Amino acid sequence: MQAKILDVTVKNPLCSRYPPPVSYQKFFLRCLYDCVERFGSECSDDLAKAYTDILLLQDSENSGYHSYKIDEKCTVTLQENSCFVAKSTTGLQTWEAAKYLSEWCIRNKSHFENKTILELGSGIGLLGIIILKFCNPKKYIFSDKSEEVLKLLSSNIKINFKNHVNTFVEQRQLMWADISDEEAEVISPDVILGTGTSGLSYQTLESHQKAIFIYDEFSTLMLYKIYR
Repeated sequence: MQAKILDVTVKNPLCSRYPPPVSYQKFFLRCLYDCVERFGSECSDDLAKAYTDILLLQDSENSGYHSYKIDEKCTVTLQENSCFVAKSTTGLQTWEAAKYLSEWCIRNKSHFENKTILELGSGIGLLGIIILKFCNPKKYIFSDKSEEVLKLLSSNIKINFKNHVNTFVEQRQLMWADISDEEAEVISPDVILGTGTSGLSYQTLESHQKAIFIYDEFSTLMLYKIYR
């Protein structure tokens, strides 16, 4: 059993190529080690070696990789920062709201198929990457105000789309709280998504999951929000 657990975690090829933060690996192996001892079993040589090896590593780096298994065929891997605030931004790690909204989008693909989508405050890319993989949009525009976030976002897109993305993808440095009518007209999205956009003014519909933006008579923009 210990060998099977190690094979799908620390020995998994994905973990080897994109390792989680050292602190997380130490915590996981310590928990596994304690669990084995608590049940009165003997720790295997492989577990002991894995734990010893990880203890020798330094926790100097705050960044590491997080892999999200979406289904049996798809895993999304992101480089993230373990600090909530780093380099003067909170956008270098995935927010919980992005995880919930990603699940909702997978279950409601028809809202995004063949649409031009603008994501406000994209962060490091979980929501957009999942929509690109599952929802077949015509165009996807990632946006964030932080240059550091956009750099990490670009790297994460390359990790998850080795060759190319079928959808046209764009990245913009955008202050979503101050977006003008002119900018909205140039971008011309069909759908606007946001998971941290409480500063926006919007008209709430009877359904608490939708809000409609009317910039002109030809453009209806939708913001999907997740409420915990």
